[in-house]
Amino acid sequence: MKNLFFILLAGLMWSSCKKDHVTHDNGCITQIARQNFSIKTEDSVTAITLLDQNHIARNDVSLQYVSAYTVPDGDNAGTYQSVFVIQNINGAPVLSGDVWYQFKNGILQSAHGTKYNVSNLDKRIVSSPSTLRPLFLAEVEKYTSASFAARLKDSCLVAEFGYYDLNATVGQAPNLVRAWRVMLKNQSFPQVVFRDDNRKEIIYDGGPVLF
Repeated sequence: MKNLFFILLAGLMWSSCKKDHVTHDNGCITQIARQNFSIKTEDSVTAITLLDQNHIARNDVSLQYVSAYTVPDGDNAGTYQSVFVIQNINGAPVLSGDVWYQFKNGILQSAHGTKYNVSNLDKRIVSSPSTLRPLFLAEVEKYTSASFAARLKDSCLVAEFGYYDLNATVGQAPNLVRAWRVMLKNQSFPQVVFRDDNRKEIIYDGGPVLF
């Protein structure tokens, strides 16, 4: 009977160790204040000049992307510039979309995206990055596979707090909620956006699909 007890105990210990090995998670996740878009200094100067000379407020935005090209001749000759910005509300970014300004020869031609005129959004933060890490891995597993999610368990993640417009793509009145964008450190995809209040998934983005 004593030998049987030790055999069963050894079996339980081996099973426990095996389970721990399979589900090992280093718990690495860090909150970032703002995603770094690595805008070059000269592009930043160009964008600021374009926004200022067209009287476009920039006190509540972060530059996301700047580009320019020139058409040398013909009916469409001129220099075309694009400036993409992310709006900040209460110092936190809007995670649901950007604003795209298009210029020709330094003059604004069009603007795409929503610039929100709000100031009374709730600033409270309910969730924490550590609570979002296992949820991120669970979402990755749901949309990809258990084996792929398992490979990410030793990876470090980053979480960015901001606001997300739940009606951004449906053409209805804005419905901004507190939210978190979680992704791999130094990689843009996969990423998951969660609500801050109940930690439910808003959107999963696995990255560009190549055809």
